[in-house]
Amino acid sequence: MGIASGLVRPDDYQSDLEELIREKFPTRRAFCEATGLSEGLLRHVLAGRKDLSLAALTAALERIGYRPRILPAPELKPEAKKRTG
Repeated sequence: MGIASGLVRPDDYQSDLEELIREKFPTRRAFCEATGLSEGLLRHVLAGRKDLSLAALTAALERIGYRPRILPAPELKPEAKKRTG
C-alpha cells in the first residue's frame, strides 16, 4: 500500500545503503570517507537521481568489508504480472 501510494519505495540498493550508513557510521560524511564516494554523489544516489555502477558500488563496499549480493525479487501479484509480462 505504501509503495503504491508513493510513500515508501521498494527495497533497493539505495535503501540498503541508507540502512548500512545509519547502523554502522556516525554520519554520511564518515561513510563517504571510508568508502571513497563523494558526499554529493551519495546524496544524489540516495535521492534516486543517480545510480552507482556495479563496479563503483563493489569497490566502495569492499573498502568497508562488504560486498553486493544478488537476491531473488519478491513475487509479483498476479495482476501486476499481467501488466509487466
